[in-house]
Amino acid sequence: MQEVQKGRPGFGKRKGFKKRIQKLVDDGVLSSESQEDLNWVWDVRNNAHLVTLTDAEYQKYNLKDYNRAVRALHRFRVSLGGES
Repeated sequence: MQEVQKGRPGFGKRKGFKKRIQKLVDDGVLSSESQEDLNWVWDVRNNAHLVTLTDAEYQKYNLKDYNRAVRALHRFRVSLGGES
């Protein structure tokens, strides 16, 4: 993501992940569907802090969650010019 942001206004160091994703949507780099999925992945993973985990994360996520995360990553990579 840093390469995409390099030298572009609106991607300062103090911008959060969701604001940076919104900027990519505003610039036409990402779709709103990709934004929704990336924000979902961010929210799910941001709530998991290794220090405060009381149980293993094994079986916390289901196949639907896994597929959504993989799809989000794939769309993000393609949006940035990667292979589909």
